[in-house]
Amino acid sequence: MTAKTRKIMEAHVRHLLNQWRGDALEQWLHDEFTIWLDWLWEQPLNKVLSEPQVLDIMKRYVVELDIAGGVMDIAGEMSRTVLTAPVSTETTLEDIFPRHLWEMIIEFAIHLKGNLMAPIEKKVLTSGYSRLVSGLLFHGIKEYLLSDNILMQKVPGLSGFVKKTGARLGKNFLQMETALEVHIRDFVEKNLNRIIQLSEKYLEDALGKEFIMDQGREIFDDVFKEKLSTYYGQISCEDLEDFLVFGYEFWLNFRETHYFYKTYSKIIEFLYYKYGDKPAAVLLEDVSITRDLLLDAVLLLVVPLIQEADRQGFLEQRIRRHLSEFYTSDTFQSILSEQE
Repeated sequence: MTAKTRKIMEAHVRHLLNQWRGDALEQWLHDEFTIWLDWLWEQPLNKVLSEPQVLDIMKRYVVELDIAGGVMDIAGEMSRTVLTAPVSTETTLEDIFPRHLWEMIIEFAIHLKGNLMAPIEKKVLTSGYSRLVSGLLFHGIKEYLLSDNILMQKVPGLSGFVKKTGARLGKNFLQMETALEVHIRDFVEKNLNRIIQLSEKYLEDALGKEFIMDQGREIFDDVFKEKLSTYYGQISCEDLEDFLVFGYEFWLNFRETHYFYKTYSKIIEFLYYKYGDKPAAVLLEDVSITRDLLLDAVLLLVVPLIQEADRQGFLEQRIRRHLSEFYTSDTFQSILSEQE
């Protein structure tokens, strides 16, 4: 490199460094990115990023990307930090989940009541539910009749008869108990369908608006007034790690399912059907991403990065590396010779 070439390159290096230092850096980034965003805002979405490209991105970086074990370690450490943070002893569940949001959920549950009744009706018709009701009735009636001397109290003369005969009744009383069980089972079987219908009606009545609202308010008053640390204290580090592992294993399996593929493919297809031929600005602004938002994000992230690179001398090093390729090239030397 000749002395003249070196002088020209040094001037070029100084020019670029001056653009990227102090207030000039933010102004340069603002002007440059504004121009780029103005261009992007007018480009059709499918010209900037095609549907096959988005599908490929999903495949590469969502479905196929290996998740390093360190991710789980970091997630576990961050979660433990949250659980043990002092702020949890000062914060109630209500502070982060106010009553009006809880009542919105309750109202939604009431709205879904009709949909909830269908699985209830289906469940009460199953053999498992029938066995449950039958067993509860049988044991309930039997316990009522045989406990607290109910038979002695309700059957006239039985108490005196037992006192007179004493222990001689043992075997006969056992036979009577067996016979009683037979009659109870017979009663339950004959009335089971009617009882199941009554239980279904009871469940339907129990899921009325007032009942659900009252239960919801009671839950809020009992649960949401407690400090977060009360609930965090019931979760051990081992429980937390198990939960994270479960979530991790679920995601690894779910992302490879046909269902997930068809779902995200359909969503991408819909987005390009709706926005593909329109300027990218339409989609971005529909999801509240404005030019000012993007520009602020760039300035917030890039300015400190370039400033630190400049402080360490790395910025100048990279500028010199790229400029030297041009200034030492035969093309530049040839142009320089022509001017002389």
